[in-house]
Amino acid sequence: MTWPNEPKASRAREGSAAWITVAATIVLVVLGYLGVAVAAHWWPFGTASSKAAGSHSEQQATSPVAPRSGWSVYWSGPVGITGNGLNFDNKPPSSTSADIFYNGSLTSTDTATMATWTGPGTPTAAKCQSWVTTHPSSIIGTITTGMQICLLTSQHRAVLLDVQNLPSGAAPDLEAQATIWQQDSLLSSPSSSKSAKAAGNRWNVYWSGPVGITGNGINFDDKPPSSTSADIFYNGSLTSTDAATMATWTGPGTPTAAKCQVWVTTHPSSIIGTITTGMQICLLTIQGRAVLLDVQSLPSGAAPDLQAHATIWQQP
Repeated sequence: MTWPNEPKASRAREGSAAWITVAATIVLVVLGYLGVAVAAHWWPFGTASSKAAGSHSEQQATSPVAPRSGWSVYWSGPVGITGNGLNFDNKPPSSTSADIFYNGSLTSTDTATMATWTGPGTPTAAKCQSWVTTHPSSIIGTITTGMQICLLTSQHRAVLLDVQNLPSGAAPDLEAQATIWQQDSLLSSPSSSKSAKAAGNRWNVYWSGPVGITGNGINFDDKPPSSTSADIFYNGSLTSTDAATMATWTGPGTPTAAKCQVWVTTHPSSIIGTITTGMQICLLTIQGRAVLLDVQSLPSGAAPDLQAHATIWQQP
């Protein structure tokens, strides 16, 4: 009889089934882990890439920061160029140590070079620098409205001139919108710039009243203005000596002292050929005062002088 052996066989079958269940569970767990490991880049699939990623991060951390191309706007605004010239290293541009001049053609001294931009669009500072370097010139004979001209100054600033207007009777200067860039290594400290700007905005009225200008001239540093050491004269046109500069105001409204100062600095002229009633003329005196002349009437038989209302400001 086999009865006594049946329980043993049954237990053997049950043991085999249990092992199969355990093995299947282990396989399922391993397969599940491998599926997640592939997606999450765990071991054994993530070791090489993690190491590579780690070395890439280390590389990024230890690599030096790439140098900036490094151009910042130094100054931007309208300018007027005449035979008095302009220096674009000054801020704002002025005729002090001028190296760019306009007398029917645009010329430069040895300290500055220029080139007409003929590339597409509007050039950047870096493009202007490269263009002037590869197309250097000291004269541009024909100037037209809309022309773009690149300059390099003696202090290595890049300048873009966008020509707005050619000289006329009332505005004898070449008018342009100027953008001046400098490399970041030349930037001055913001605090000193702010202090200088704040100081430059403080102006007090020095004298105000009617004046008459003739060939005898007038000096606006005198109080009231007089012909002693005169530096502004009228003989059909308004002229100045080297001691004073002037410019016809073509901006909106009535200029302030600060606006007059900047306007004359950036549009310096020693002659205004055509004077009309209502014209506003800004002056800078030899002692640094700003003057606004509001032309009231032109000379006539009874009044042979150019009559204007003058406001003279000085900084405290």
